Amino acid sequence: IKECDWSSDVCSSDLLAQETPILALDEPTAHLDLRHRLEIADLLSSLAGDETIMKTKRTIVAIFHELDLVREHFTRVLLVANGTIIGDGRPASVLTAPQISEAWGIPLKRAAQL
Repeated sequence: IKECDWSSDVCSSDLLAQETPILALDEPTAHLDLRHRLEIADLLSSLAGDETIMKTKRTIVAIFHELDLVREHFTRVLLVANGTIIGDGRPASVLTAPQISEAWGIPLKRAAQL
């Protein structure tokens, strides 16, 4: 297992060159500007669904707090609150206001705006 900062081109290139079937990432877009956030999300969704980039599709397991990226780039979401899975499925069915409210402990009215 290699731990590194995704903002480093050397690190991300090294991880991708390994061609592992599963990538486990903890907030790979944290502290990045908008352009780089989108580039990383585009790359990850491509790796998960495009065999022309690598020999095989990859499974991407990642922690994200940017719901906009998750909605736009990924086909399956697990929503976890206090160590318990409270949602599993397509982003539109999992990232609902009631479930966001429960997961993050924010008022339902505020969750509906996200």
